[in-house]
Amino acid sequence: MQINKNNRNNRLLKELVQHLYGLFSKQQKRGKRYVKQSSKKIITDLKKGKKPTLYAILPIALISIGLLVFSFYQNPYVVDNTIPKKTTLTACKIHSISDGDTVTAHCFYDEKNTRLKVRVWGIDAPETGQKPWGDRSTAYLKSLITNKKDVSVEILDIDRYQRYVAKIYQGEPIEENDLGLKMVEAGQAVVYHQYNSDKLYLATEKTAQNEKIGIWSEPGDQQNPAEWRKLNRR
Repeated sequence: MQINKNNRNNRLLKELVQHLYGLFSKQQKRGKRYVKQSSKKIITDLKKGKKPTLYAILPIALISIGLLVFSFYQNPYVVDNTIPKKTTLTACKIHSISDGDTVTAHCFYDEKNTRLKVRVWGIDAPETGQKPWGDRSTAYLKSLITNKKDVSVEILDIDRYQRYVAKIYQGEPIEENDLGLKMVEAGQAVVYHQYNSDKLYLATEKTAQNEKIGIWSEPGDQQNPAEWRKLNRR
């Protein structure tokens, strides 16, 4: 009986080491999956009146701590909501893209690495729930930000969600590199008329409408994301 118990402990320890190894060898998805699956099993056992053992809880706790530590060192950027308006940050990297008009950028500001949640100025892209238009818009924005090249972020305002409202440029902050304008040009976003009356944006949107590009290829609520949000508030 004691031998079986020792074998079980050795097996659990070996499994834990394997998952920790996977975590720190850039296979942290394995660790996350293990925590998720094991947590579900513990919850199921609790519902059945079974108490989880220390050997079931300990690996989850250790891997979770490892994930947090690894995440910090992998992404040591701090959130900064104090950057003044009319500041242009260059040599930034796009870390993630939420949808066709919202991204997270990593920039160097005030002698520190800074993470910025950015709402692209002047445009409104279809929401993720507006299938398939939201997915297409997000995919197109991703295609514009190729090979993890540097971008420039020109901060214009901060919205009610504490996101920076900014123009994003692929490279230097010049008109021809304006990603928001490119989204409108490709029919992957509308001009946000409530906040943007720029003549170039309006003319670009009109051209996309006339040529029936992207969201203008057929009638639908994808042409008015703001109205769709009002009707689909959670």
